[in-house]
Amino acid sequence: MSEAWRTRQTLIHRAKDPRDGQAWEDFVSYYKDFISIVIARMIRNCHTREDMSQEVLVKVWKSLQNMEMGKNNAKFRTWLSTIIKNTVLNFLEREKHRKTSDLEQVIMTIEPEKQSEIEVMIEEEWEKNVTNLALDRVRAAFSGHAVDVFIMSVEGKTTEEICEILNVKPNTVYVLKNRVKSRFLEEIKQLRQDLENFSLKKEK
Repeated sequence: MSEAWRTRQTLIHRAKDPRDGQAWEDFVSYYKDFISIVIARMIRNCHTREDMSQEVLVKVWKSLQNMEMGKNNAKFRTWLSTIIKNTVLNFLEREKHRKTSDLEQVIMTIEPEKQSEIEVMIEEEWEKNVTNLALDRVRAAFSGHAVDVFIMSVEGKTTEEICEILNVKPNTVYVLKNRVKSRFLEEIKQLRQDLENFSLKKEK
């Protein structure tokens, strides 16, 4: 087992340790965009979003230290999503009672019927986050036109169109597309294992 895999495998466990600053930095790098985008889809005010993102990260940092990994319990991503959602909804509840126009900054409301919409949105953003992380890893692993070929094919461009745009041969397009696709799927699988397949339970 490589050291890189060992580091990823134990990231959340390591992030529980307040003395392991590098682990927390790695944790933030994986999750910060997801947190920010989910909040951005619920709150318009950019200053509020930035403060709220920091609030979520602080809550996660504090709560992680009091959580225990365990099987057959809430998945880590579900737990994180709940913290994000509750932080935003608490803000909306506070704004609801304020005599200002701040509610104009709100995109989503807190009525019960909207909860399912929020859950769907969070799931969509998580899928995008995993895809983007995987694509970043793929970009670091390939040079030349390889990733461009793959992206163009995903966007629906034909082999002929890709050949014309990049000035490459059809066989090159076929080979590069399949190599990158294979690596991309591997990275997606790895990220899901690294970032989703952790359960949490409260310590006794």
